[in-house]
Amino acid sequence: MQSKNNKWVIGFLFFVLLTKVAVYYTFMDVTNFFFISSLTIIYLIIFFLFFENKKIASLLYLILSLLMFMDVSYFSYFNRNLSINMIEAVGLLGYVSDSIFEIVKPQFFLLLIDAILMVMYTFLLKPTKNMEYYYWKHRKLKNLKTILSVLLISMISFIVLNPAQGELLTSISNQEFFTYHIQDVLFLSKSKETFGESDFTINENSYENEERDELFGIAKGRNLIVIQVESLQDMMINKFYDGQEITPTLNQLIDNDGIYFNHYFQQLGSGNTSDAEFVSHNSLYASFRSYTYSLYTENYFHGLPWILRDEGYNAMAFHGYKKDFWNRGEAYPGQGFDTYINEGDYEIDEIIGLGITDFDFFDQSVEILKESTQPFYGFLITLSSHHPYEIPNPYKKIALKPEDEETLFGDYLQGVRYTDDAIKRFIEDLKRNDLYENSMIVIYGDHFGLNWKDEDTNQSVSRFLGYPYDYDEMLNIPLIIHIPGINMSKTIDTTGGQIDFLPTVSYLLGVDKLNTLYFGQNLINAETGFVASQTYMSKGSFIQDNIIYEMSRDGIFENGRAWDIKTRESVDLELCKDGYSKAVNEINRGNFYLENDVLRKLLLKNQTIEEILGEKPADQGIIIARGGGIIDNKIMTNSKEALDGSYEKGAKYIEVNIDWTSDGYPVLIEDWNTSVAKLFNQQNKRYSLEEFTSFEMINGWHQMTLDDLIQWIRTHQDVMIIPKVKTDSIDFLKVIKENYPEYINKFIPEMNRMDEFTRAEYLGYPNIIFKVNEDSDYTNREILYFIMLNNVFAAVLPESKIESDYQEVLQLKDKKIYAYFVNDSQRKKELEYKGVVGFYTDDIEELKE
Repeated sequence: MQSKNNKWVIGFLFFVLLTKVAVYYTFMDVTNFFFISSLTIIYLIIFFLFFENKKIASLLYLILSLLMFMDVSYFSYFNRNLSINMIEAVGLLGYVSDSIFEIVKPQFFLLLIDAILMVMYTFLLKPTKNMEYYYWKHRKLKNLKTILSVLLISMISFIVLNPAQGELLTSISNQEFFTYHIQDVLFLSKSKETFGESDFTINENSYENEERDELFGIAKGRNLIVIQVESLQDMMINKFYDGQEITPTLNQLIDNDGIYFNHYFQQLGSGNTSDAEFVSHNSLYASFRSYTYSLYTENYFHGLPWILRDEGYNAMAFHGYKKDFWNRGEAYPGQGFDTYINEGDYEIDEIIGLGITDFDFFDQSVEILKESTQPFYGFLITLSSHHPYEIPNPYKKIALKPEDEETLFGDYLQGVRYTDDAIKRFIEDLKRNDLYENSMIVIYGDHFGLNWKDEDTNQSVSRFLGYPYDYDEMLNIPLIIHIPGINMSKTIDTTGGQIDFLPTVSYLLGVDKLNTLYFGQNLINAETGFVASQTYMSKGSFIQDNIIYEMSRDGIFENGRAWDIKTRESVDLELCKDGYSKAVNEINRGNFYLENDVLRKLLLKNQTIEEILGEKPADQGIIIARGGGIIDNKIMTNSKEALDGSYEKGAKYIEVNIDWTSDGYPVLIEDWNTSVAKLFNQQNKRYSLEEFTSFEMINGWHQMTLDDLIQWIRTHQDVMIIPKVKTDSIDFLKVIKENYPEYINKFIPEMNRMDEFTRAEYLGYPNIIFKVNEDSDYTNREILYFIMLNNVFAAVLPESKIESDYQEVLQLKDKKIYAYFVNDSQRKKELEYKGVVGFYTDDIEELKE
């Protein structure tokens, strides 16, 4: 009877696990259920482990279930998986608890029920000896546990490493529960992007060189008042709801002396509101890893507050919430604000949502502004229209239709109108205190307020708009610049984003030079616009004029979608490839600037571009000595004498072969199966480090260990070493990083697998070669796109196939192409003519002719 009960339990729990997996991927909008395989196996292993160590198994199961619960909750709002990097933001959750409760749907708790029951069973019920004996003394089930464990590890490793870089595995690894989080942990270390000098200029766009019209300096000398409005979307501007004007104040500011940008989009990292202001002030992309004000507090910035202080302004930030929220208290001094007015500085009589009401916030802020030395920059951040938009009944001005009552959309309308009314009184107070006429007032939304992914919200908004609600409306925020007395109004429909805020506002204020590093452009005179996205729409997504492209979450370009914003018709994806490449490159370059604190090096330390990037090789005639170089007509000896000879012949780049001893030490040898007999007169096999170093090399040459190589580098500081590691190349790079970190810049890893190239980047190697083997299993198209979209130090192509297979790669003007390998000077000249700049060789002197 006990045996039948146990079998029934196994069957029931297996059904529960499968159901749980299906529910999880349904919540995550993943319809390809091939992901079930690895997830089912891990749960089966936990299930079998349950009868061996119940407490460990049940706690592990609970942790996994909690992670799934957090994943679906995070995804429901941010449209991406939760990253371990965001753990540091957990402390902020208590501040926005009302919003959290709105985002977390009741159905998400289905993912926790079985885990809670398992924990209760484990800790409350007494174990049954017969059950434990039945499962774990039975050899077949014990063997099954081992088989499943091996299968699981192999499957996940294969998916994570994705050796073939196939689209199917790429799709799985970017979305499957375990592989995503394993990659997230593995790649936690900071990314080190590398760029050439052409990518690295003080001015990303030509603000200083553009032609200037009558609007340049139209607000010169005026106070600047910027209001960052919580959750304000452009679809509220100049709109009526059932005959009721939603934003009458903002509409009047546009119609009277206003410049209105109606195709203006949010461009955030992971910091939402804080990133909106960071991007706007600095014209730099925010971090995707976590909120920028936390990660880069110590970086040097020279954004709008600093620029205006250089112009004689004092810069003040106003926010009626906690000083340390989004780490503003620590970040603001570095951003250029010399005064920060926060929750502790306001008298709070009434709270709506997160804190002080917008009415009270503006009333008290005006009192501070009127006492400030002019000209000033006042940056004000509103609160009342924060999700979930719970405006008290006495303040609700919009009469809702029955279908919109008690909906998020209905509440949002009330929140927007409330803030609009508060801005009206703020404008009146400015006039009353003689601040209005001498100020330029700028208003923009920090980010969207209504997520199109929420089904109920989507239906409500689509009904309001009269067409399907999608990212083109969701990410569209207004930018309104009101300049009293200019006697003109203008609507600019050039596509732009928060990255363009700095140059646009500076232009109107008459700032001659920005003297900083920036990505944006002045939208006043721009004829075309481009917006790169990395959150909500995945990295690689972009909006260019009327075209919007959304990169698929699985990382496959062809699985994305594109449409025309005006006609709402689909667009051929082939037309989006250049925009996709540009978007990826801009985000990567922005990350490089943050990670390397580039502004500090350029502006404060007066470093040159070459110093920041590190020494780069000449662009022509680079010669790489293969296997240490030829010596006495023998190649690939990797001996000290070979390296010495190559150096004497002028080689500044030397490739060495690396393999591991039997006891796990890296040494210089091409192949244990062939080189030992040829070079040491010993039997071909793998030896220990002690045995390897005890052998006498032919011709009195000297074999080299890694320690020997490091010692050689110490006396040859002008040489770069290119390690060609036979197996476990990432482990070798880790050995260098951990034991010889001061020499990491002397190594240029040579990687022939795309996944290993990326892992080498994450280890911090600044220069990495991508080598295409003659028998490579990558398609020519995959190779082209990988080289094009990644920051390779050089792409090494097989000499015999350069003309026949890789013509398109040769056309990549911003990429250095090396040939492997060339021993004939005439052939070298032929390839140089076709664009090859580097050559692996055995015969340095031949190629120098």
